Amino acid sequence: MSDYRTHVIAIAEIARNARRADGSSSFDPGILDAATAALAQLLAGYQKTGAFRADFDPQVMAGAIRAAIDAVPRALARDPSLDIEHHARELATLFDLATRNPKLRIRTRER
Repeated sequence: MSDYRTHVIAIAEIARNARRADGSSSFDPGILDAATAALAQLLAGYQKTGAFRADFDPQVMAGAIRAAIDAVPRALARDPSLDIEHHARELATLFDLATRNPKLRIRTRER
């Protein structure tokens, strides 16, 4: 997203505002619903293996991850100086801490 900021913003705007001849939206929210459901299944699978903590709702977490991703183009459009790499690191840390199994000791790299 940092390499193609203006493209990301344009694509998001087009997707959000594209209309059919009758004026209805041409965006199919079912696409995002399917992607969120697939992510929820992935999260649940990692919960079963013990890689992620077991006490979060995979559907809610998947929705939060999807919302965070979808918010980036709007943030880029509002703030041309947004440090996308910092933003990405913060989101990764947020979701890592939210899903991490506290029983596992994971060595993290220094940033």
